[in-house]
Amino acid sequence: MFKKSISIALASLFAISTATTTLSAADVSEAEAKKGSKVYQKKFKSRCDNMTGAAFAGQYDMDEWEDLYNEGDLEAEIKDVCPATEKMEIKDRDLKKLFHFFYFYGADSGKVPSCG
Repeated sequence: MFKKSISIALASLFAISTATTTLSAADVSEAEAKKGSKVYQKKFKSRCDNMTGAAFAGQYDMDEWEDLYNEGDLEAEIKDVCPATEKMEIKDRDLKKLFHFFYFYGADSGKVPSCG
């Protein structure tokens, strides 16, 4: 009886933790997106021929941004779109913030950032 209870509890815990991990991108908040907007404005906009953050984020839909980030291709994509960033080292924390920004304002999000 006791073993069965522990097994059920552990299985439930595993299921909950797996579901939480899967939902992480869908849970990107506006506050996280704003942090990414600030990184884009401060470090990338001038290097990207003054492309607005909205224009950059609108290049892909939310799922595509998520795929780029999860597959480790986001940095390469940024450097492809903005060749002036080619030799720039993009810190992991900045990359994560940029992902949140691009994801939150992706082409299919229906949202428009106020940052310009």
